[in-house]
Order: sequence, then structure tokens, then C-alpha cells
Amino acid sequence: NFNFGNKWRVQGLDAKTTLKFAKFIDKLKLNAFGTRVRQGNFATNEPDRLLYGGRVHVIQSKYFEIAGNLTGLSDVAGTVRDSVFQYDNLVATTDLKGNYEIGKFEIKAFAELGSSNYSFKNIKKKKEFKYDDYFYDGGLGVVYKPSTFTVGVEGSYREVGALFSSPGAQT
Repeated sequence: NFNFGNKWRVQGLDAKTTLKFAKFIDKLKLNAFGTRVRQGNFATNEPDRLLYGGRVHVIQSKYFEIAGNLTGLSDVAGTVRDSVFQYDNLVATTDLKGNYEIGKFEIKAFAELGSSNYSFKNIKKKKEFKYDDYFYDGGLGVVYKPSTFTVGVEGSYREVGALFSSPGAQT
């Protein structure tokens, strides 16, 4: 990609597909990606670094959705010099959405939770530093939808652990 929309010049791949079902599940969306975010430079101790992952998104109906994400950022083995650290970060998340309509009211609920596990490995000294942490976010909302306008109230709560680190996060 070369600066097209919200995509930057990188080496990588992105594959997406959607499967539609007749019963029980409306759609199943699958996405997998991988990209080289940094080219290695042995002279300056910079290893090749890859960003990779995927998403599985199940849309059961207009009332319920669930999805899971896995994203990793890793230095490529063999491109790390003995005197520096090899970096690995793996993040797993799950998100849920539900809504239900009662007359002119729509009740919405959402949740997202996840964990990160990242480490620095000193290849030469065979030492490793690991950090694990979490986040969760959830909320409820009620929307009143008469024919000419929509009024709603939504509240949520979010907590992010101090050591949570997500290389693919936008916010």
C-alpha cells in the first residue's frame, strides 16, 4: 500500500472473508493480517519486527454479536544481536454487543475485555522480563426512538491495567 486512504506504505498482507448462514448465525467475518513494521539493521541493533493477527466476528442476529481478536508484535528470531533484547507482545481481546427493542425503546449493552503479555528477552544472558495485564470496558444504554427524533442515555465503565500494552490499538 502506498498512502491510500488510512493505509501506509508497508510490506504485508491482509485477508478478509464473510460467510453467510441460513440458520443460527447470520454472518461470520474472518480477517487475518501480517506486516513488517520495521526492517532490521544489524549495525544499529534493530531487529526485523512483525505485526500480525486476526479477528473472528460472529453476528448471530441484529440482537447479538461476539468477536475475538489476537494481535502480536514480535522481533524476528535470528535478527536480534546477542547483546540486545528480543521483544514480543501478544494481545487477546473479546467484545460483545447486544440490543433489544421494546416498543419505542432500544436497550443496548456492550463489553470488551482483553489481556496483554509482553516480554523482553536478553539472548546473550538468557534473561527474560515478562509483563501481563488486562483491560475491560462495558456499558449499558437506553434509546427512545419516536418517529421524528432519537434520544438516548448511555453509561460505561473502563479500567486499564498499568502494564497493559497493545501495539495495534488506535485509542
